[in-house]
Amino acid sequence: MEAIISYQYHVAAPTVQSWQRWGHELELAKQQSSLEAKLSCPAGTMAVLQRAFSLQLNRHDGWDCPEQAAFGWAARYYKRGVKFSSYEGQSKVQFTQSYPNFADFDFVIVDSNVQPSGEQGHLRLETSETRKTLELVAVILARWRKMQRPKHWLIVGGGILLDVACFAAALSGAKTTLLPTTLTAMLDASVGGKTGVNFPPFGKNQVGAFHFSERVIINPTWLQTLPQRQLLAGAWEAVKHAIIAADIEMLNAWLTWSGDITALPDLQANLAVKIGIISTDAGETGLRRVLNFGHTLGHALEGVAH
Repeated sequence: MEAIISYQYHVAAPTVQSWQRWGHELELAKQQSSLEAKLSCPAGTMAVLQRAFSLQLNRHDGWDCPEQAAFGWAARYYKRGVKFSSYEGQSKVQFTQSYPNFADFDFVIVDSNVQPSGEQGHLRLETSETRKTLELVAVILARWRKMQRPKHWLIVGGGILLDVACFAAALSGAKTTLLPTTLTAMLDASVGGKTGVNFPPFGKNQVGAFHFSERVIINPTWLQTLPQRQLLAGAWEAVKHAIIAADIEMLNAWLTWSGDITALPDLQANLAVKIGIISTDAGETGLRRVLNFGHTLGHALEGVAH
């Protein structure tokens, strides 16, 4: 069934709950490191981030720190930002059985797990939890510059690729259309504007930004190629939404789903739960935190396991 859910989002500037004076003792390098140059961030930025994480600064801590460019960049992206200006916009989620024309986009980034489309010039990336870092963001930005800084990207793949590539788009100011290819990506990473990468050894999704895609294309036919384990893993994201919504019928539908694509429960209704929450609190200052239900413990377990 063809359907579109459009929603407005408003991300307010971060509210400072307390101020932390720090960083005045840091002596930053005057020359960019190789990674800083690839990311086009100021010299010393990585040292600032490492120091901020080692101090375990809260996302809602204001930074009483030196007025240097490296601190400004870090404050914009540390834990998705402790300092940025408010912004708003509109995004839409399209449920369809068709595919977009890849030729309509200036820049196409494709997960290496996705079957090649036959098109030349696409950036194909291998993704894994260990590669979900600023180094992979730098790879994307390098290709973006080589292609004369295209303004509209199509990102095709699973949740890791969507998180990384959308953060690269946030750094470049590019507009994005997302084509998630896994059930987890459809229900989680593709909707809501949360982007980011891991920052070892300080944890998952620690450096990032809110960056909303113009359009998300949900095409369930992608799911036909997934192993049942991945399908059932994605189903637990749907279970989470059903519990949050206190919708018993929806909950039972996903708990009893066998992984048979021909009997897939209602994706649109399930994702509408998340969209409703994001529309209310896009910047995760209150209500949206309920969407972390299960994720906080899961991320902790991943941190120990890896």
